[in-house]
Amino acid sequence: MRRAEARIIGAIKQYASSRNWTPPDYRAFYRINERTGRVHVFIVARDFPGSKTEEKWSGVREALERALGPDSGVSDSIHLSLRTFEEFDQGGIYSPSSDFEEIFSD
Repeated sequence: MRRAEARIIGAIKQYASSRNWTPPDYRAFYRINERTGRVHVFIVARDFPGSKTEEKWSGVREALERALGPDSGVSDSIHLSLRTFEEFDQGGIYSPSSDFEEIFSD
């Protein structure tokens, strides 16, 4: 699972880089459920490309799948949540719980 974790973190950083985001432009968090083998990824940014929620989610999802490789099986284990900073600042369901780990930029 740790190898998959490193690949997912790399894919998120690659996506941020492709958007020309620097650390003030986004925050990313993840949580691994060892029991189910699922990874919950939570990305916060000012905005995401696309005009509709589904377009935004699909764009990020497709970028992660490209970075991870279509045959890796890793992308199937990802549960993806996207939030704007405005939503994130509201807390509650718009923020990751305390058991999420933050991904820091290099």
